[in-house]
Amino acid sequence: MKNQNQKNEKPTYQGAYELLLASFDRELTEAETAMLEQGLADFAELRAEKADLEKLRTLVGEQTHAFKPFFAGRVMHKIENLQQRSKEKGLTGWMVRIFPKVAVSGLAVIILLMASTYLVEGSFSLDTLLGISEVAAEDADYYLIENF
Repeated sequence: MKNQNQKNEKPTYQGAYELLLASFDRELTEAETAMLEQGLADFAELRAEKADLEKLRTLVGEQTHAFKPFFAGRVMHKIENLQQRSKEKGLTGWMVRIFPKVAVSGLAVIILLMASTYLVEGSFSLDTLLGISEVAAEDADYYLIENF
């Protein structure tokens, strides 16, 4: 009873359009084919849409995609180069980012040590910087032999 009602129903434009699209993807049943034919007979816009879709399908089907020789090899080579560069940039990028911070903090420590030495000893002589300003010449061999 339901099948007889479907055969006697007039298809809507939307229903016929969906059947038209489906007809390009799969084989329609007899009932669907009959509804599509009825929709094509009833709607001029649907006939025009079918003609446009068939033209488009023909144009797309005629196109061929030809790549230049060794296309796949060139693409793979570029991918490998990008991967290698990203690994190199990872290490060098990290070093470039961290170096200024380390250099500034090291410079600050050196300046603080020099300032404290100047304040305590009152000069920047080599003996003062090495911390041997109060060592007598007689005691130098003791420090050299015993401490090393």
